[in-house]
Amino acid sequence: MRKYFLFILLWLGMNAQAALPTIPDRIMKYYEIGKADGPVLYTQKSQYQKLPTGDLSTKSVVTDSRGSVVYTETMVTQGSQPISQIADVQQTKRHLELEVKEGYVHLRTRSLGPEKTEEPKEEVEKLPVPFISGASAEAFVLEHFKELMEGDTIHAKMAILEIRELIKFKFWKKEISQKNGREVMVIAMKPSSIFLSFLVDTIFLYIDTKAKKMIYYIGRTPLWKIVDGKVKALDAEIVFE
Repeated sequence: MRKYFLFILLWLGMNAQAALPTIPDRIMKYYEIGKADGPVLYTQKSQYQKLPTGDLSTKSVVTDSRGSVVYTETMVTQGSQPISQIADVQQTKRHLELEVKEGYVHLRTRSLGPEKTEEPKEEVEKLPVPFISGASAEAFVLEHFKELMEGDTIHAKMAILEIRELIKFKFWKKEISQKNGREVMVIAMKPSSIFLSFLVDTIFLYIDTKAKKMIYYIGRTPLWKIVDGKVKALDAEIVFE
């Protein structure tokens, strides 16, 4: 089960709405680790919509090199806390859901499409504080930008939809560096548990220190690849345009 462990969904997106602030779309391109100058594996487009409630709605679509849709996600966040999240993973034919209701987090999975290869399952946990999902990790980091710049380590419970679990993660500043001609704060993130931290590679978020947004990402994604005839989670480098 742990092979699913770090399905980090680091996308934010939304649709424009009349009389409400318009937020530009974001394009993200996925590359093989160490080959960011090579062919694009996947392209993600995220659209953003500010809701009348003040919450942020996100809609993201990921396509492969042939233009086929492999992943879709719709999410609503209040600050960095997810309120709802729905993802369809075409590569594994799974439907994933998160819902926060009456102080509890509901995590659901089921088969996607007419072939019922997986029975619907649900786990319910008390809402932790702070609480994020992979898709809201960028917002969480930006909320704690000052503390991270000063060298503090911060923690949050993160929803891992694939396995219907909440896992505690820690975030810390690795270094201040340059990326694509910009000054960036490189944020490392890893499970707080020593045992779980050995199961996955450290994830890196590159935050533009002036623009206050993520411009680069290295680590686990919600996508998949075929290795020796088996489906495995995809680690990638992602460039934010």
